[in-house]
Amino acid sequence: MAQIRRVPVFGSRPPCAYQSRLDEHYLQARTTRMERFKKSDNPEDFVYYEDLDDEEDSTMSLCTMLNSSYNFVDYVRNREYGMREYHSVNKNYGTRHILTRNLFKEWSIPLNTMNKVFCSQWLSSRQIVFGTKCNKDQKSGRHPEMQQCNRVFLVKHWMAQTRRVPVFGSLPPCAYQSRLAERSLQIQTRMTRMERNRRSFKPEDFICYEDSDEEEESTMSLCTMLNSSYNFVDYVRNREYGMREYHSVNQNYGTRHILTHNLFKEWSIPLNTMNKVFCSQWLSSRQIVFGTKCNKLMVYNVKSHKLDQIPLIKGHAADQQNGIHSLKINPSRTLLATGAYNSNEIAIYELPTLNPIVLAEGAHNDSIFDIEWLDDEFFVSGSRDTKLALWQVKDKYQEKYDSDGDLIQPITQFLSPAVIRSCKTADKIRATTFNKNLKEMVTLSLNGYIHVWDVERFRQRFSSRLSSCQNSDCMAMKNDSSLYAVGCRSFTLLLDTKTLHTIKKIPARYTGCGIRSLSFQDNVITIGTGVGVIMFYDIRAGKYLESNINSSRSVVLNTSRGYVSPDENSMADQGYQQAKYTPAIYTHCYDYSGMRLFSAGGPLPANLCGNYAGLWQ
Repeated sequence: MAQIRRVPVFGSRPPCAYQSRLDEHYLQARTTRMERFKKSDNPEDFVYYEDLDDEEDSTMSLCTMLNSSYNFVDYVRNREYGMREYHSVNKNYGTRHILTRNLFKEWSIPLNTMNKVFCSQWLSSRQIVFGTKCNKDQKSGRHPEMQQCNRVFLVKHWMAQTRRVPVFGSLPPCAYQSRLAERSLQIQTRMTRMERNRRSFKPEDFICYEDSDEEEESTMSLCTMLNSSYNFVDYVRNREYGMREYHSVNQNYGTRHILTHNLFKEWSIPLNTMNKVFCSQWLSSRQIVFGTKCNKLMVYNVKSHKLDQIPLIKGHAADQQNGIHSLKINPSRTLLATGAYNSNEIAIYELPTLNPIVLAEGAHNDSIFDIEWLDDEFFVSGSRDTKLALWQVKDKYQEKYDSDGDLIQPITQFLSPAVIRSCKTADKIRATTFNKNLKEMVTLSLNGYIHVWDVERFRQRFSSRLSSCQNSDCMAMKNDSSLYAVGCRSFTLLLDTKTLHTIKKIPARYTGCGIRSLSFQDNVITIGTGVGVIMFYDIRAGKYLESNINSSRSVVLNTSRGYVSPDENSMADQGYQQAKYTPAIYTHCYDYSGMRLFSAGGPLPANLCGNYAGLWQ
């Protein structure tokens, strides 16, 4: 209920420092932990984790506990005497105490003939204010906002916007009053079409509202609209001339335009006899780095079409090669973290030279499935052994120079983990992502649980089981950190980042195809499947992205076959002689402009060797 930090008048400890208090506290912590995990055979859908006795040293030192008194009488006395000792009170203790002991008694308040109390607040410790339904200004009791609750709003996509300043007169050349009438007509037409196609008896599970035509005056005044040009030529010309007029470009317009007009063409990338591409990243506008199951780190040049292999860093541990499953670039794009020679170790390369500088080892016993940077210095690794490790990379490392002062090769340093934690209720960590806005790290395990960690303390806060989620292999986060997407066997789940509640369940267009890779591009989710098909889901429209060429068809990219091992026995065992083979899309990534897409993967069965890589542009 209360805590007071006691300062000894003489001696080394205050009167409240009894060793028996520590023994009693440890016994209570062990009892609580045993009660919490005694039903391990039937795990709960939602598990909340607190600091246990084995983590007590980091949260409350022995000195702090022995020098603190938890007697409420000491707290009142110290506050009355005005002592400078640290003291605090748990304000929620009283509420819990009164509720658990049934001490609340009701005092009925007569309100005469008033009708329904809708809202209330405490003004002070003596006064309460409340509002009723019998308001004279609103006799019907209906809120005026409710009359507009069934409206469906639209947003107009634009590629570029340039604020034009008139050289003479009061309006620039682009200010035509007819533009307002044309815009209003287009909005009314689209709303009428949507109302006609909408089925009111089957409402959508997830509806996103944008600015409507009735809110247009508040979001974009008539003056702003008349003085703005949405011509891309004006944007390019103003940028080249260096004019100070306001101008902006919609970076995601190009991706949506290319997809809806079926302009993406595949350029097949031959990878010889490499086995399965698991991860990829764009290093620059010309280079793509990717890792394979056969432990090869490759760089592909999209201009010269050349492949270069990057040497892997080998540590002191025994060989354990299960492939490179993850590679990530830090926010400042100066370091690359990826799998090393051994799959349970991490290699750090310097960018753009790709010189090996650090080998992170000693944290995992099994393959590392994902890596996530928290900032330019710290990153987290998740492994199949259900452990998460926090690493810290130094700013400078020792460098070696020759007699002429030229850099020969950075000396590889060995890095130990800062913290290692076991992910409770997890079975093989598959994916990890960092939510910078909430200061949380979210991990996905193979058994369908999603786990939330406090990044500042690196503690597991709680775990939540996803509803009917089988074979959860991948996860992605929206750019504004508002949504998580989790790929399962036959559908994709959209989760709210704050509550982890399922907002939308997106069924796959191909039954049992398996979702293998996910990414967000503004309001479009790119979905890589296990049957050689890349799909695109429009969050704003609540359906798969439709083609402007043929409105009855959705936008899909069918990949080429790639390379498959000519082992006839393996092919016969998997039944590929009767069915047409298609590769699984284990990874895909967009370049900075969003107008080029790299996709790669290989055969879905584990014992089948092969590869696929393609560049869509």
